Amino acid sequence: MPDITKNIPMDEAGVVAGIDLGTVFSSLGILTDTGDVRLIANADGNTLTPSALYFEDTTKCYVGEEALEMAHIEPWNVVQFVKSHMGEADFTLEFHGREWTPQELSSLIIKKLINDAELEIGQRVRAVVITVPASFNSAQRLATQEAAQLAGVEVLEVVSEPNAAALSVSQPRGTSHMVFDLGGGTFDVTITKRAELGQIAVVASSGDPNLGGKSWDDLLVTEVATLFHTRTGTDPRDTPESYQDLHRSCLRAKEALTTRTMATLSVSHEGFRETITITRQKFEQLSMDLIERCLNSCEKVLSAGKMTWGELDKILLVGGASRMPMIANAIKKLAKNEPDLHPDPASAVTIGAVIVASGFSRAANNYSDDTVISDLHQNIGTKVMDATRHSLGILVMDGDYRERFVEMIAPNTVIPVEAKGRFAYAYDGMTSVQVNVIERTDNSTKSAGDIVGTLHLTDLPSRPRGTPIDVVYRYGTDRILKVDIIDVETGAGNMATLNLRGVLGDVMEAKRADIAMTVIG
Repeated sequence: MPDITKNIPMDEAGVVAGIDLGTVFSSLGILTDTGDVRLIANADGNTLTPSALYFEDTTKCYVGEEALEMAHIEPWNVVQFVKSHMGEADFTLEFHGREWTPQELSSLIIKKLINDAELEIGQRVRAVVITVPASFNSAQRLATQEAAQLAGVEVLEVVSEPNAAALSVSQPRGTSHMVFDLGGGTFDVTITKRAELGQIAVVASSGDPNLGGKSWDDLLVTEVATLFHTRTGTDPRDTPESYQDLHRSCLRAKEALTTRTMATLSVSHEGFRETITITRQKFEQLSMDLIERCLNSCEKVLSAGKMTWGELDKILLVGGASRMPMIANAIKKLAKNEPDLHPDPASAVTIGAVIVASGFSRAANNYSDDTVISDLHQNIGTKVMDATRHSLGILVMDGDYRERFVEMIAPNTVIPVEAKGRFAYAYDGMTSVQVNVIERTDNSTKSAGDIVGTLHLTDLPSRPRGTPIDVVYRYGTDRILKVDIIDVETGAGNMATLNLRGVLGDVMEAKRADIAMTVIG
């Protein structure tokens, strides 16, 4: 992709950016006035910003490389991997006596990206398209949207990461692609099909929200720490400072093993120093279970899409962790086909987010048919017809007062979708109804699922058991679930409110004011 330095769409109202808010790295990009995607460098000159935060005090936070450096000095004031806690209702971290929610922490990362971008391009970032893992539920997606809003920017769309990655390359009409997205903290695999020029459809999606490059990092940390303990009787994971040094050494070793067959680490702890060598062969042996989890998800998505490996026209590897040779080798062995590593796997999602954002930019209207946008021209304005990832439903009581799950929206249903179910009072004399909104992440009948939100309808007239109640699920293209309860006899339903767990809700404005006062370094 060409390196465009100052060729920026001149929009006096500000530019629309695409953001990949990653577990390990985050990045921001825009579309230039000639239709090229430009990944904006941060203050350090890098297009990838570590998703790490260091709190100097209650009002000053450093984001990025400096935060990683401080992890060796004051690890207790540094936080990483915030993304894995998005949507967790009770999760907070405390620094210098001040508590922070995942949304607030993530907002500081977004604010850093936007501040650096505005300095670089000399224009205001007025709005963003932001990406999330395909596995994120409604609460996690809304929490991500809240993080951007706390940073003071309008969110135009929340896009699933593999969908964005699919837009980062050309896909000829009539072809099917598998997008294998192995990021820093999550893994998504999606099959897309282009039926016509302006539309790409998601056939099926699967993955593992607890699998990513960090999983391989942890493997190396465990292996090296075990070897060190065998030799010295001490464990470098026992102190924060030694652990941070060990972790960073293992990251460098993992990167080295991408291009070399051997990596050497120097590990120090409690006066001991050891040189430890890890071969690529050993690393791959350690990784067998992780690779198997990846391949299992691939088989699941093929089964859900009623396809075989041979029916795929391309297997696209994206995400920084997909650069490990073991990934391509394992897929090639199973699929009997060579996968394609994205030209910039770590930025594929950001590039796709920019393509989505281009649909909201006036600059997108300036392109003529002969405008050259490398192979992404056909994707400008392309709509991704998404599908549900998991089973969405409701907990009800059967005739024997035992709870059971009723599915409202099945996995891999094309969205937007609306589903209505008729239920009834469980007891005589009820004057309020509570609905537990359930998401089954593994889509199995053995799973009770997770309660992602609750819904209440109050002030109902006292009536007998069996009085009908309608529940309506609306799942939009933003993949944020909206639920209504309707009293069939009276038509009342305006008092029902969906409370998603892990969402800020009424305290949003107060939190926004706090973030505005925080200095980002």
